Amino acid sequence: MKEQSKQVKALWGKKSNVDGQELWQPLVVHLLDTKNVINWLYGHWLTDGQRKVIQGNLSEEAGQ
Repeated sequence: MKEQSKQVKALWGKKSNVDGQELWQPLVVHLLDTKNVINWLYGHWLTDGQRKVIQGNLSEEAGQ
């Protein structure tokens, strides 16, 4: 695989190593994964009280 510049590497979010080969995942895919995990944790792991603290002065729509 061709060596990538620092600028190109900055656009990649996470990698795995399969049989000695590094497989990179685009940053946008990593960010979508992160968003999905945060949404799941928010909806299933936090208590109602914890969600209220996070929501603070946010609108109801922004807090969901």
